[in-house]
Amino acid sequence: AYIDSAMRFAEQSANPLFKGYAWLRKGWFELNKNENEKAMSAFITADKLLKSSDDRRAFSYRTLINHYAASIYAYGSDTLKQHKYALAALQLSKQGKYPDDVQIGYMTLAHSFFSAFESNTTKRPLLDSAIHYYRKSAEVYRHNQDKILIQSNASVTALNLANIYFKYFPEHFRDSANRYVNDALKVARKTNMPEVIANCYGIMSEYAMRRGDYRSAENYLLTGIAELDKASPGVDITRSRMMLGLSNLAEQKGDKTKALAYYKRY
Repeated sequence: AYIDSAMRFAEQSANPLFKGYAWLRKGWFELNKNENEKAMSAFITADKLLKSSDDRRAFSYRTLINHYAASIYAYGSDTLKQHKYALAALQLSKQGKYPDDVQIGYMTLAHSFFSAFESNTTKRPLLDSAIHYYRKSAEVYRHNQDKILIQSNASVTALNLANIYFKYFPEHFRDSANRYVNDALKVARKTNMPEVIANCYGIMSEYAMRRGDYRSAENYLLTGIAELDKASPGVDITRSRMMLGLSNLAEQKGDKTKALAYYKRY
C-alpha cells in the first residue's frame, strides 16, 4: 500500500530525484517478491530518471539500483551480468562519496567475484579478488564507523570472509576465520541480525566437528537455532539447515534416535 502511494505521488512530482527514488523502491519491493523481471524494469526506469538529476543523492540511489540488479544475477545465474552491475555500483558509490555506498560498492563487487569462483572453483584468482574487495569493504567500515548508517552490511561482509576461510582454506587458517566470525558477531549483535549470528555459530560448529568435539559442535548449533526464535519467517531456511546439521552430527555420534528426531524437525 505504501509503495503504491509513493508511486502515485511520484507521478505528480517534477523532481527526477524523487521519482527515481520511488521507482527504485518499487524495484526493491518486486525483488523481495522474487519478481525479478518486474524489479529490473523498475530499476531501469529509476536509473533513467536519476541520471537526469544533479543532486548528489542520485549517485547513492543509483549505487543501490546496481547493487540490487547484481543480486538478481548472483549464485551462478549470470556471473558476467552480475559483475557488470557490481562494477557500476562501485563506480557510482565513489562518485557520490557516501561511506555507506562505498562500503556497499566494494561488497557488491566482492560478491560478484565470489559467485564467479563458486561457478568454477578451478579459477582461484577469482577467490583472491573476492577476499580483496571484501577486505576493502571492511576497511571502509573501520575508517568510517561513526558515519555508517547501515551498520549491518559490515557483519555480512565479515561473515562472508569467515565462510571463505572455512570452505576454501586449510585448517591452519582457522584463526582468520575466527577473527571474522567475531567481527560479524560484534556488529550483528549491535544491529539485531539473528540470521548472521546463527550462521556464525554454524561456522563455529563446523570447526568443532572437524576436530571431533561433537559436544561443542552441538551446543553451537543449538545456540544458533535459539538466536532465530524471535526472528522473522524469512530465516526458516537457515533454521532448517541447522536442524539438518544437528541430525548429521547425532548420526556421526551414533545416536540414531536423536538423529531421527532432529531430521523430523528439519
